[in-house]
Amino acid sequence: MQNNLLRLKAALSGIRFNDITGVMLAGGESKRMGKNKALLEINGMTMIESGFQVLSSIFDEVILITNSPEEYDFLGCRKFSDIHIGYGSIAGIHSALSAAANDRIFAVACDMPFINSELVRIICNNSAGYDATVPLNSEGSPEPLHAVYAKSALNEISRMISEEEKKITMLFERTITNFISPVAYSHIHESEKSFCNANTPDEFSEFQQKS
Repeated sequence: MQNNLLRLKAALSGIRFNDITGVMLAGGESKRMGKNKALLEINGMTMIESGFQVLSSIFDEVILITNSPEEYDFLGCRKFSDIHIGYGSIAGIHSALSAAANDRIFAVACDMPFINSELVRIICNNSAGYDATVPLNSEGSPEPLHAVYAKSALNEISRMISEEEKKITMLFERTITNFISPVAYSHIHESEKSFCNANTPDEFSEFQQKS
């Protein structure tokens, strides 16, 4: 069993995906932070650069969804604005699925500086055939901004936006969703740091202490 786990970890560590697009969502207004949180630095690197670096090591295509692309000229990737303004993350996922070259995307927020590449690969490796593939945290709650979405979910996402439904979790009740149990990634040290994002100055201060 232990040898099988080690072989699996070794195989996953080198996987690159050319059929899934990595997506960073940077469409929020950062109201609680008081400034653009994506551009705050941890260990000399902005949070969005940190996330971009990880995604670029995993996916052949990485794109950014933002309504202010000029702020991110330093990132070498294609950038797209929300098609539907004012609908939050669900609109970002809609735009990403519409723009991506691939049928699936792996989407994360721009303020997640501790993204774990092995955990990302586990989620992606179990996403074929589903509209959404979403990890559950240790409390059993889904992590929708650390998940895979397929273009097969686009019609339902469009319907949600037309109904002014902004909660991404509602999508999981309307589509074929694969929930990844914490057991699947329990071997990864401090795996749930990968889900952490900073919304307030206090949370960002905690991130700096953890880094």
